[in-house]
Amino acid sequence: MEHLALEDREAVSDGLGMFVRVENAGWKGVDGTATGLACQPDARRFYGAVLGEFARRDGGRIDVLTIDGMAAAAQLAIRCGDTWNLLKVGFDETFSSCGPGSILLKMFLEQMTDDPEIREVSLVTAPPWANERWHMPVEPTYDITVFAPSLRGRARLAAHDAHAFGRRIRARARRISR
Repeated sequence: MEHLALEDREAVSDGLGMFVRVENAGWKGVDGTATGLACQPDARRFYGAVLGEFARRDGGRIDVLTIDGMAAAAQLAIRCGDTWNLLKVGFDETFSSCGPGSILLKMFLEQMTDDPEIREVSLVTAPPWANERWHMPVEPTYDITVFAPSLRGRARLAAHDAHAFGRRIRARARRISR
C-alpha cells in the first residue's frame, strides 16, 4: 500500500486522469449515478483548470492510494492559506472491502497534522459519511450561483428560478397535505 501526493502542475495534470478512472470505477461512474468526472466533461475541465492553477501556486494536489500498484482511491484538494479543502473523493469499488477512501483520508489527515503550516482540513461538501465516521465539525456554508450577463445566462437564471420556485411549492404542498 502506498500513498502518493501529486503536487506539481504536471503531476496534477496526470493525476486527474488517474482520479477520473478511480472515481469512474465506483458508484459515481457510468454504471452508477454517472455523477463522476468521466461522465461530466465540463466538470472535468473545470476541476482540471482549478487544480492546475492552484498547483502552479503550490496549492493543488491529488492524493492517490495504491494497493499492489493499482489506484484504489484518490482525492482532489486545493490549499487556501492554512487550510486544505478536499473537493472530491473517489474509490475503486473492487477494493471496497478494505475502505480505501477512509485509509487515504486517514493518511492525508496524518500528513496534515504533522505540517505546522496547516491549521484545518475542510471536506467542503460535508458529506454525511464524514460526520458518521470522522466526527468532523460542520461549518455553515452558502451556495452562490452566478450567471453570465448574456441572453443564455438570463435564460439559465430563469430556469434556475423556476426550478427553485417549484421546489418551494412542492415543499409547501407536502406541509399542507400532512
